[in-house]
Amino acid sequence: MQSIDPSSTEKNKLSRWELKERPFQSSVPVIGGLIVEFRNTWNSVAAKWYIRPLIAQQNQYNRLLVEQIEHFYSQLVDDARENSEISHDIAGCCRFWSI
Repeated sequence: MQSIDPSSTEKNKLSRWELKERPFQSSVPVIGGLIVEFRNTWNSVAAKWYIRPLIAQQNQYNRLLVEQIEHFYSQLVDDARENSEISHDIAGCCRFWSI
């Protein structure tokens, strides 16, 4: 059986909802590095002041949503456990009263 590293599980969970800036890449031979440098420079001038706050806002929303889903899932598991116990109790009572 494969053991699961809790820290890697937590990192995987984070990577699913956390929005990150992606670096520019270019597959153009020879001048690809220049294209990437130009795009990075243009991005820092034109968009970072606008994009970073939006990313932060989206990440906050995503984190709250994940926390809420985890809370509902936990409640669902607790309710299922309680229903199972109640069903077991009812079955025991039925056996007790049956002739």
